Amino acid sequence: MRFTSHAVTKLDYARYLVACLAYLARKQRDRVGLITFDDDVVDFVPPSAKHLPILLHTLDRADRAREGAGKGALAPPLRKRARPAIVAA
Repeated sequence: MRFTSHAVTKLDYARYLVACLAYLARKQRDRVGLITFDDDVVDFVPPSAKHLPILLHTLDRADRAREGAGKGALAPPLRKRARPAIVAA
């Protein structure tokens, strides 16, 4: 799945989407966090009102590790009130 539309890859679209959702959620004073994973958890930014710059930096460093990854463990347990959004690229 290395689909590209001109110079923008699916991974770039996913990054843009996640960054926009995080920004909008933060503007509503919601806590935002990020989990990137392949077969295991790669990066984890805990939900916080102050972690948006860290989240955006982690999102920028995210890279597609291997084709077909992501079928293993999803993430640490989420809180009851969490609203996860899963974006696959």
